Order: sequence, then structure tokens, then C-alpha cells
Amino acid sequence: QLQRLMAPLAYQTAQMVRHTLKLRAEEPLPNLPGTKGRVMVVQADGVIVLGHKTGKNVVRDDIPRETGEAFEIKALTVYAENLPANRITVAEKCDADEFLPLLAGSLRVAGVWQQDTLISVSDGALWIEDRMNCLGVTQHVLDVFHAVSYVDRVREDLGWSDEQRTVERQAWLRGEWDAQTWLQTFASAPVGQKHWSPEAQQALNYLNRRTHLMNYPHYRAQGWPIGSGQIEGINKSVIGWRMKGSGMHWSRSGASGMASLRANLNNTQPLVRLDDVRHLAFPIPA
Repeated sequence: QLQRLMAPLAYQTAQMVRHTLKLRAEEPLPNLPGTKGRVMVVQADGVIVLGHKTGKNVVRDDIPRETGEAFEIKALTVYAENLPANRITVAEKCDADEFLPLLAGSLRVAGVWQQDTLISVSDGALWIEDRMNCLGVTQHVLDVFHAVSYVDRVREDLGWSDEQRTVERQAWLRGEWDAQTWLQTFASAPVGQKHWSPEAQQALNYLNRRTHLMNYPHYRAQGWPIGSGQIEGINKSVIGWRMKGSGMHWSRSGASGMASLRANLNNTQPLVRLDDVRHLAFPIPA
């Protein structure tokens, strides 16, 4: 019964949040001449939830199971670098192009100025970088925890011991390495690479294509974040905790509504007020 009550509330929240952000997306960013710009951080990511069961049996490890289609909830958060608790969070089931006006509207709601420096921190997904470029974000940072996972795979095929890899991993997490220098120092010789595993070669290719996103000493010197912990935490505690429980399966509209509702409640100041939503979700009969 509670779930049936939540469904229209979540649906109306998603509709009102989307409408609000689309309207705000058309507004010009405020121009404040003589004002020192701030560092504003934009983080985006996706979280996978299970769709409704299809009823088809799939055999995995010789065990027949019912399965549902998995799909991605896209989430973003915007905050001033020195005030991470005062953030605007939006989440919805939509494709990357539909997500763009929500991104643009979120910047306006968060109070971004023309003088601000916009920093995007992500896991390197192309859809995120492309949409950030559309918004004029010029500073992109690859989340250091993702970078370390690929670097560690390369170090393994370089023959580093566990102790050496642990020390090096900590140096990366402290922001002491930039990828281009590290690769030139330790992984530039092509002679031994032909004997590497396919996973290590793929990791090296990943790093070589993204060296411009991994100059961590420079980012730290500028006071920029190098980890995407904010959006990772939101995906885990705000979206995942509610939507990835044991046995949970979602319709696409239901998942989009619940994600939007949870993100709205997580904001310091909700994008839409509960009193405005509930009258539309539960109209009084004439």
C-alpha cells in the first residue's frame, strides 16, 4: 500500500523537477564584473538498477533463474568546491541527450556565475565529457580511483611486487603523479608490451587516451578535487540504497520517478516543494 502511494508522488516529482530544470536551462548565467570566480564542481555518473522480470529463464552456472533487463539511472551533483554539503542533485532514467537540459538547469539552480571555473570530475565516460563540453566545461578530471585501477593492472604486468604496487597506489591517491610522466617513466618501452595480457594492454590504451585528464599534481595545486566521491556516495546511499534492495525490480517510469524523488529529498533545498507535489499526486475529488 505504501508503494502504491509513493508511485504517483515520485512520478509528479520527476515531472516537476524536469519542467523546472528545463525552464532554468534557458537562462543566461549571471555576469558579475569585478567578482572573483569560484571553483564549481560538476560530477555525473550512472547507477544500474534491475528492470521488471521478463519471465524468461536464463541458465548461469547451471542454475536457471528469472532475469530482468538492467538499465542505468543517470545522476549529477553540482556544488561549490569549498561547500560540498550545499549541493544540487538530480537523478533520472533518460538518455544522454535528454540529460543535457537537466545538467544546464542544475548549473543555474546551483547559482553558477560566468566568472566561475567549472570542473568536471567523472569516471571518464564519453557521454559525460561530451555533455560537459556542450555546457562550456573546459576542465575535466578523471577520478583518481578509476585511474589507479587501470594503473595497477599495468604495474602487475610490469612485474611489480605487491609492496611496490601498494606504495605506488598511495602516491597516486595523494595526487603525486600525472599520468603522462608516469607512463613515460615506467611503461614507454614497447618491447615487453607484446607479452602483456590483453587486460593490461587495454588498461594501457585507456590511460594513453586520457593522459590529459590525469595531471593530478596540477589539479591539487589549483585546489581542485581529484576524486568523484560525492556522486559515488549519492549513487550508493541515495539511489542504490533505496532501489537496489534484494528482489527489487523496476519499470523505467517507476525507477525514474523514485530516483528523482530521492535526489530531490537529498538536496539542501529541494527543487520542488512536497506541498506543491502532493496536491497534484493526490487531487481531492470534486
